[in-house]
Amino acid sequence: MATLRNLAIGIIRHATNRSVNIAAATRQLARHPDLTLDLLGICAGL
Repeated sequence: MATLRNLAIGIIRHATNRSVNIAAATRQLARHPDLTLDLLGICAGL
């Protein structure tokens, strides 16, 4: 589980600027799964 969490944090840091609040970003992405798919480059209309 720690590996998956670190992977998610790395993706957030890579996709946004370095000064982003990681806790707030993970909460926002948890509430809006379509944003997560966009961040990963996956089409949500499958």
